[in-house]
Amino acid sequence: MYDKYIMHKLILLFVLLNIGWTALAQGIDGAAGSIDMKTLNDIYYDKKYFSVRTSLPEDITFDFQKHLFDDERPTVLYTLDGDTVTGNFKYNILEEILESERDGKFYPYNTVVAFKFPKYNDQEEISFINLKLFDKEGPFGGFVQNVSTSPDVKIRYYLVFKKGKESTLPYAKTTSDDRVEIKSEILMNLDGKITPMPERKNDFFDLFPNSEELKKYAKKNKLKTTEPEDIGKMVAWVKSGK
Repeated sequence: MYDKYIMHKLILLFVLLNIGWTALAQGIDGAAGSIDMKTLNDIYYDKKYFSVRTSLPEDITFDFQKHLFDDERPTVLYTLDGDTVTGNFKYNILEEILESERDGKFYPYNTVVAFKFPKYNDQEEISFINLKLFDKEGPFGGFVQNVSTSPDVKIRYYLVFKKGKESTLPYAKTTSDDRVEIKSEILMNLDGKITPMPERKNDFFDLFPNSEELKKYAKKNKLKTTEPEDIGKMVAWVKSGK
């Protein structure tokens, strides 16, 4: 009888924890994620690791900006263990890590569900979720920024190496302006398929069967295909079936 009581309590605890994980996922993204927290936990703790998007030459000898912001900002982050952590952090795009030099704390992408930078000075609040909540099947791990107008549109940051031009003139000093730049891309969840935003405007509209109606909607509301929030509005409009 006592064993049955213990087993009943354990089952109830498991159900409550599973509900809690799912609620956390919904609260973070504003809508149910493509996978729940238990699955996300299994992906990382079962050693199914993923590579980060950025890949740079190993022989870089110059300094470059690898953080989204130069200074640490007030941050709220949610861990896979269910903890809420507050402090001042930087978002390291190169290694997909939240790091605090002041406190000596580091949170890699495979330990964080989501995080946000609250409004700070003249900077608006922005929030991020684990990429695996948005792109379960993709090869990369890291974070993507939420777009307030649609849970199906995200912003992905990464670094690229740009080779500078070297002087070929005789007797001239050989110079190079090699650099590393922060880039971003817009990702859209279209019928379960993660699609990068096309470079050409017409290619974006051609992604949808009702492209002509979408063009009229965009023109009427002065929406631009270069603005993530506007793209979110258009994707939300299409998915609403209007």
